[in-house]
Amino acid sequence: GTEQCNLLMGLVWRFIGAKCFFWHQWGIDNRTSIGFWEKRVIKLKPTYIANSIACRQNIAKRHQIDVSNIKVIHNTFNEKLLHVNAFNQTDDLKVVMVANFFEEKDHVTVIESIRLYVNKHPESNIKFYFVGRSNGSSLMYEAKALAFDLNLYNYIEFVGLVDDVAHFLTKMDVGLLSTKSEGLSNALLEYMAVGLPVIATDISQNREALSSENMFFEIGNKQQLVELLEHCYEDRALLKSIGALNKTFVEQHFSNQLYSQKVLNLLHDE
Repeated sequence: GTEQCNLLMGLVWRFIGAKCFFWHQWGIDNRTSIGFWEKRVIKLKPTYIANSIACRQNIAKRHQIDVSNIKVIHNTFNEKLLHVNAFNQTDDLKVVMVANFFEEKDHVTVIESIRLYVNKHPESNIKFYFVGRSNGSSLMYEAKALAFDLNLYNYIEFVGLVDDVAHFLTKMDVGLLSTKSEGLSNALLEYMAVGLPVIATDISQNREALSSENMFFEIGNKQQLVELLEHCYEDRALLKSIGALNKTFVEQHFSNQLYSQKVLNLLHDE
């Protein structure tokens, strides 16, 4: 996250000759209290940048400032991903979820939904790939134990970290993100950049990142997720169509050039 960088630079910027300092936050801070050093930074009056509307609202509430004083500048992505294309040559449906095993990520709903899907369609050729690290918590091991208990190891692979994300994503058919909270997900931008259609939880941050052509389900709603997976399995042509639209969408709305221009505009205003 950006918390430590914001605190460190927020404390020293007035003393090193800097003309301004940007509190640039990329996530939702759900802590109920504000520590001593963060209070000091607030008093030094930084300029605020958030990477989503929800993140802006979170900062405004936490630091007790008006939302109009916080600029929204969305994340950008590795534009090299635009030069590769998702293309699964097999008949099975490959679904990937790129998400570290943090509290806000909801791997459990996905795993339980897979069990429901397989119960309905035991002959279906579908495979799920969980890409991400545990970050020292027990959540990955709990997810693996749940998958084992539900007898799903023929349908799920826990991949861990992937060095070449672009190459891995090109072998997939659908990008999935089951999450309860976000700043603005880099995984969603990467899915779109390689031309994957997306299934995501219906939260404002995911709606902000994705075009309306993509598919959404309520947090924890396993039946909705199963229905979307069925839809994806049955209509591969639609998946390719959405994927192509996503490539155009992410390039138009989250490009490096657009990000740089917004930052330069903010520096000029300061």
